Amino acid sequence: MLNARKIDSRGFGKECCFEVSVAGTVVGIVNDTKLTFEVDNRSFSIASSKVVGRQYELKAGDTVVASAKQKPLFNYYNVDFAGKQWTFKATNLLATEFGFFENETQTGTLSAGSFFNRLKDIKADLPDHVPREIQMFLLCLFISKLTEPS
Repeated sequence: MLNARKIDSRGFGKECCFEVSVAGTVVGIVNDTKLTFEVDNRSFSIASSKVVGRQYELKAGDTVVASAKQKPLFNYYNVDFAGKQWTFKATNLLATEFGFFENETQTGTLSAGSFFNRLKDIKADLPDHVPREIQMFLLCLFISKLTEPS
């Protein structure tokens, strides 16, 4: 299970960053401001396109690793990676919890902290067979939803 906690802002303009750990060991850093993350000594970026029905692409350098396409006007995404397709969608009205679905069966959950501090204790409980960079990609999308203006 991935745990993310907000850390002190970095750099000029105060970037919003999160430290990601597994069982107390730091495995990566998410920069929500720049939509980038580092995991296992590798750097990734997330590019987005469109305003309605957004499409996000996970990139390692210039290579597209995975994508997530939003169903217009809903917190519902189709995720593609290495020929596999998954669904990532909000499971409650406030979008403080998202489910990860394989063949319409929920196999994972991403959840925010308490109502008063959603960014304090973010958890991503995803299947072990999902590569760590994809888990981090989903975590980035979830954090982005939590931090966007309402």
